[in-house]
Amino acid sequence: MKDNFQIKLSAKEILVIAAMLGFESIFGIDDSAFLTSGTEMKGQIKQIVQRLERKKLIRYDLDGTLYIVPTLRKSIECICSAETVGFFSTNLKSGKRTTIYVLGKDSVVTTLEHIGGGKYSICLSNAVPLTRIIPIEILNTQPFSMSEILLFEEAQFVQRQIESFDNAEAEKRIQKYARDTNSVKAISQALSRNCGYMSLHIYCKNKNLYDEVFSRLLVTVDNHTMSLLMDENDVLHFDAICSDDIIKHIISYLSVERGTQ
Repeated sequence: MKDNFQIKLSAKEILVIAAMLGFESIFGIDDSAFLTSGTEMKGQIKQIVQRLERKKLIRYDLDGTLYIVPTLRKSIECICSAETVGFFSTNLKSGKRTTIYVLGKDSVVTTLEHIGGGKYSICLSNAVPLTRIIPIEILNTQPFSMSEILLFEEAQFVQRQIESFDNAEAEKRIQKYARDTNSVKAISQALSRNCGYMSLHIYCKNKNLYDEVFSRLLVTVDNHTMSLLMDENDVLHFDAICSDDIIKHIISYLSVERGTQ
C-alpha cells in the first residue's frame, strides 16, 4: 500500500457501512448512536446512505450491486474483524487526551480515533503509526534507572496521604519500601496523578474471543517514563522504561509489517 487512506466519519456513518458489509458490531464505536427504532431509524439510515452516496464513498449500480470505495471497505473490515487490537488511552499534563484503537489484519493496520462531536478519524496503512499513537512527551523522555515495588494497599494509603496534602509523610512511607531513595519522589508524583499517563492494552484474537497479551500503564515524571504493573499478588511494580522498549513491545504484538510512521 503506497499511500495512506484517511477519512473522518460520524459514528452513524461507520455503523451503517459496517452493517452493509454484514457486521453486527465494531470496535471502538458506540453502537447506541441509533437510539430510535422502527420507522424513525429507517429514515435516519436512508439519510445516512444518501449522504455516503453524495460523498462518493458508496453507490448502488443499476443491477442493485453495492460498491464501497475499496480502501474504506478494507478499513471497516479490519476494524470489525481485526486479528490484533491495540487500545491506547492518553491523558497528559498539557491537557491533551486521546483514545486510539490500532487494529491489525492481513498485513495492514487501521487506526480509529475519536475526535469529538460524534466523529472518528480512520486511517489505513501498512505500518504501525507510532508517532501518532505515542505522545512526543513519552517518546522524548530521558533514560533513567529505577525498579521498585509497593504493595497495592500501601500505594492506596500513600495516595490518601497525598490527597490530604501530607506529602512529607507520604514520601516517608514510600522510603520505608524503596530500594533507592532517588525513586521516592518519582513514585510519590506518579501516585499523586500529577503527571502524564498512557494506558496501553493489546489483544490477540483466539477463535472468536480476544486474549489480552500485553498491558501497561506508562507514566511520565520529570522527563522520565516509568511502567506501572500490578502482579497477581497485588504488588505494584514501578520500572523505568525507554521509548525503544515501548516501541518494541507494541510492534511485536500487532500483526502488521514492522514499519513505523
